[in-house]
Amino acid sequence: MKTGRYSLKDLLTHNEIDQLVIPELQRDYVWEEEQVNRVWESLMKRWNKKTKADLSVNVNGNNLTNNTILQHLQQVYTTLQFKQKMGFIYAYHDKQLPGQFFLIDGQQRITTFYLLLLVLYTKAEKKDAFSKLYYDNKFPKVDYKVRESAYEFMRLFIEDTLKGKDYKQNKDFFEIEYTNDITVQNLRNNFDFLEKQLVAFSNDQLVDLIDFVENYVEFNYFDTQLSAQGERLYLYMNSRGYHLSHQEKLRANLIEKCSKEDKKEAGALWEEWQDFFFEYKFSNENADQGFELFLYYASVLKQYLEGNFDREIEFQTEKLKTYEIDNLDIIFLSKAFSALKKVLIEIENPSRFIEDFFTKSLKTLNLRIRVLPLWFWYLNGNLNAQTINDKELYLFRNFLINYSHTREVADEPTVRLDQILEGISKSEKYDVVGILNDLQIPRKEHEINKINYIKDSPVESINHPIEKVYFDEKLNKFLEGRTDILFKLIYFNLDSDFPKDKANNVINILGILFHDLRSKMLRKYILSYFDYSTHTGNSAGKEKWALMPDSRAWLNTVVNNDGFLDIIKDWETKQYTSVKDAYKDRLALFNDEQDWRYYFIKFISVLEHTQSNQFIWSDNSFNIKLLNNINPSQWDVYLVTKIFIEISKTESISFNNFGDSIAYTDLVLENNEVVTKFVDTDRLCIDIVYEKQGKWAIDIFYKKDEMLNLRNFAVANSYNEWKEGYFIKYRNSNCYNYEMNKSLKENLEQLNKLIMDLIFNLKNENLIPEYKS
Repeated sequence: MKTGRYSLKDLLTHNEIDQLVIPELQRDYVWEEEQVNRVWESLMKRWNKKTKADLSVNVNGNNLTNNTILQHLQQVYTTLQFKQKMGFIYAYHDKQLPGQFFLIDGQQRITTFYLLLLVLYTKAEKKDAFSKLYYDNKFPKVDYKVRESAYEFMRLFIEDTLKGKDYKQNKDFFEIEYTNDITVQNLRNNFDFLEKQLVAFSNDQLVDLIDFVENYVEFNYFDTQLSAQGERLYLYMNSRGYHLSHQEKLRANLIEKCSKEDKKEAGALWEEWQDFFFEYKFSNENADQGFELFLYYASVLKQYLEGNFDREIEFQTEKLKTYEIDNLDIIFLSKAFSALKKVLIEIENPSRFIEDFFTKSLKTLNLRIRVLPLWFWYLNGNLNAQTINDKELYLFRNFLINYSHTREVADEPTVRLDQILEGISKSEKYDVVGILNDLQIPRKEHEINKINYIKDSPVESINHPIEKVYFDEKLNKFLEGRTDILFKLIYFNLDSDFPKDKANNVINILGILFHDLRSKMLRKYILSYFDYSTHTGNSAGKEKWALMPDSRAWLNTVVNNDGFLDIIKDWETKQYTSVKDAYKDRLALFNDEQDWRYYFIKFISVLEHTQSNQFIWSDNSFNIKLLNNINPSQWDVYLVTKIFIEISKTESISFNNFGDSIAYTDLVLENNEVVTKFVDTDRLCIDIVYEKQGKWAIDIFYKKDEMLNLRNFAVANSYNEWKEGYFIKYRNSNCYNYEMNKSLKENLEQLNKLIMDLIFNLKNENLIPEYKS
């Protein structure tokens, strides 16, 4: 039988195969309910997607109606889209026993699917069909020769099941002997488990599922083309001209390095590893991805142990393959696998923690730092005959999870991982505090004090409320692992019981406050407590400042500011549920017009105008210039700011400052009232345009889409010409002069009256479009 890809049915019913036999050298059928359930859940996920899929074919604009062609295309499409890849299986055949193929790798998966077929055909009342396909002449397609009891039970079990009899009542069923046979027990238990999963299935569903299992489950079959005498030799055959995958070549090479006595055990270990990575393949296409990840990381850790890590193996695939073949061996991989299994599976971990490592850690670099150092630390201890207890593993794992959230790791994940792995390779400490003292980590004193606090706590490490914070991904996107800042906000100094309720309340407050890090209202609200503006450079000879231009700066600039404690206190006291409510309260309290913050906090148009929350500072509030698209150079620009502040304050019309020399508002008529609408609808626009120092013009025009360039539109010669014609814009040039002998207030009142009179006239002449929602 040729090496290649086969559906389950094609594999089991191939004309060259009478039986797939599990030979004596192989281990028992050891899969239990947990492993079978993982296969079942994965299978159900694919099957459910396939049952909901529908294909329509369009030919030259018309739907294809030929049922024969459509059904064929539907079958091809669903097979390609929803096939379940189950990885490699290996077998050899003996010319003296034609039709019998002896499985060397893949017995757990093949046996499980054979049991599933038996359950499905029995439940669907298709026992004769099963016999014809998979139990022909009373020879099971999957047969066990591990030991005589398994061999005999397989036949007895299938025979009585197909006859609808209770096999336990068969005179040849020996309870004591079968109870002590691992293969027999797992065959019985897994059959019962699969039978329970199908209780609620209709007959149509069972038939459809049979089709799916037979035709959509796919194996990569590798025929070694050796005889029984070559059974142990096939593993290192890599020079016969066959096209072998890297895993196959590595497997052959690893077992070739073993002594004659150890080759069988090495082959069994490899199969055990493949089964493990199939069991934990999660969303990976097959088990190979997890296995290759293990081999890659094992190579990385081995290089660190040897003190000669070569980063190029991450980027040069061939170099990695060469290293694995030249330097890995079964003994090291066995210890590495045991260590990985210990830190991932044998200590309690959230399933997300395990899944992320197998499916995301190659691309999401900060996820590596959660597992690799823990794995390396345990492996290093194992190689040096040092035992690290579970509590120390929990503590170190939770430190690593917290560390993975930090800014340092986010900015330099590779550098930080290098530092920590190199530190472990040089350290001889096997307790968490000891190893942390040997590592280069930020805020080391705080981390060590925190771990000592948790170690001394009567609460178990894995349930400690401090450590539960580490697993809150949403919180840590903002908190960045800075538990020192959280402790500051809840007034916790590691010298008393952890205030869990207060911590949860503060975390909830942070979640509401910083839900939208781009919020202008949030910036104004916090500005009402303290000045958090940062100097970002210079522009036009003046200092350029910003109110949080980088959303990543909130934590250090605002939350870690002592003034933020007052915000937390107010939220706890007044029990706010939104930033809007909190802002309203602060708005009423902030009334100092001599404080430059007054204008940012009080008036909607000021901060909204800025593109990146930046402004130019020039000694007093009237000379603050708001930065948008145009570099401010006009000294009069502050007047524009004040104009739309005052109009927004006294009327229900909002003005936006589009650039340094222009302010505009968009007007519609809604319920016979003039209102502002900055939406994609027909609207009339009024522009206040700076012409020269002290002099301003007013533009009137219509707009529907976003304005591209106000200066390039055709301009009417008069208001009446614009009103009666098709000109896009009317400009009333030099309509307003800023009078130096008048106060700013008087100037603004004059301009405000001019604008409002204009709006009144436009409304009366029915020139403002009516808004239709």
